[in-house]
Amino acid sequence: MLMFTVGIADPMMKRRHEIILPELLRREGFEVTVHEPGTPITADGFEIAIYALAEETLLTRGRIFLDWAAIGGGQDGTMRRLWTDMPVVMISFGFPYYLYDAPRVPTYINAWATMDPMQHAVVDLLLGRASWQGKSPVDAFVVPDAHY
Repeated sequence: MLMFTVGIADPMMKRRHEIILPELLRREGFEVTVHEPGTPITADGFEIAIYALAEETLLTRGRIFLDWAAIGGGQDGTMRRLWTDMPVVMISFGFPYYLYDAPRVPTYINAWATMDPMQHAVVDLLLGRASWQGKSPVDAFVVPDAHY
């Protein structure tokens, strides 16, 4: 699988932490390639792509935008979308409104928190060891501060 991630954003410290999702999936037997921003993006050799986004809001940060430039790197990486070529899952560990910036992504999961236990829970759900419960309490297309 091809994974896109720029790690876990730490807005208080202005740095990023490593996300453990790629390693958790490797332990389950998956071959995971984490895309290096700025390198060509291609579906060749991969069966699925996962966008693992990990950023949470604070009282001082009401809106977070999907940073395609950081994820893909460069002009080509910013514009390339793989969901026309292969199955794609976008997982948001934290901010629940990324779907507003990526309305055509075919599968979207709100995981609500960046912590390691949440990443373990998502792997259990993806592998069928846990069942999906409930319905999202927010409309991912309606960002609270978006008034047009």
